[in-house]
Amino acid sequence: MDLKNVIDKGSCPIINSIIFANGDLYVLDVFAMNISVLCKSSVDSYFDFNSIDDVSHFDVCCSCETDLYEVCGGDGSFGSDGTIYVIDKKTNSPVWFLFLDCINPIEKIKIIDGVIYAYNNNNGCLLISIASPLNNIKFIEEDNNIGNNHLNC
Repeated sequence: MDLKNVIDKGSCPIINSIIFANGDLYVLDVFAMNISVLCKSSVDSYFDFNSIDDVSHFDVCCSCETDLYEVCGGDGSFGSDGTIYVIDKKTNSPVWFLFLDCINPIEKIKIIDGVIYAYNNNNGCLLISIASPLNNIKFIEEDNNIGNNHLNC
């Protein structure tokens, strides 16, 4: 299964991860909201060891665009799931897809200088680079000073 199928079907592996267009799946460690890469695998490998039914169905709740990208955010099958994916507007192809089971649904997105500011339903904010999503993923709790001034898309 490739990333386009994941997005078209609205279902993704139930594993904290970023999936790239070529099927690479990077498993993410989320410890105390410090997010880092644990290992590299693939979507096909996930389904070699898990049922095709071991997925989270997701919905898009919000989106934001630049000249180059459309970024969509949403929720998963369970209350704490959050999803973000990026589409290359020139080719209309998916670039990457993020699933985290602990960030809550993404309800607002802003893009500033190539960085996605994705706000969840508790006003927490995930910051992630469009060009290099595996580096420097941050989650900021609502009481931090980032504020909601980034929400107008």
